[in-house]
Amino acid sequence: MKVYKCQFAPCYQVSPQFGYCVKHSYIEEQFRAERMKRYDAKRKTNPLDKRSRDFYNSLSWLVTRNRLLSAKPLCQRCGNRSMKLADQLHHEIAIKTDDGWKHRHSETVDGKPNLIPLCDRCHLLIELHRAATRDNSNPEQYSEDD
Repeated sequence: MKVYKCQFAPCYQVSPQFGYCVKHSYIEEQFRAERMKRYDAKRKTNPLDKRSRDFYNSLSWLVTRNRLLSAKPLCQRCGNRSMKLADQLHHEIAIKTDDGWKHRHSETVDGKPNLIPLCDRCHLLIELHRAATRDNSNPEQYSEDD
């Protein structure tokens, strides 16, 4: 069985999974709770996100998310190299689009993966790239009259 050193700097305890030992696992939970609080505060200010917010809080999504993250616990982008655990599921087809909303629970669409387990960092990088690509794909989408 492979063991990992606790990520809390002065601790030398080991854990069966990458992250914190049992004694310091509260640190990871605090980081996650704080991150989710900031994320939720940002999303609650946008009324267009109500549909997606309701979806992400639904029991059907939570069951799907937990099942997939249990089946594939490592980040599919960097986890094979660094043993980094996945924190989120990334929708390859964004659920804010009509097609993405239709496939919001689909693990695959047309034989390609749709729900991909990722760590927070990789998910952020992908979403930033998606936003930059979307914003640059239509240079006339913003007029100077706005």
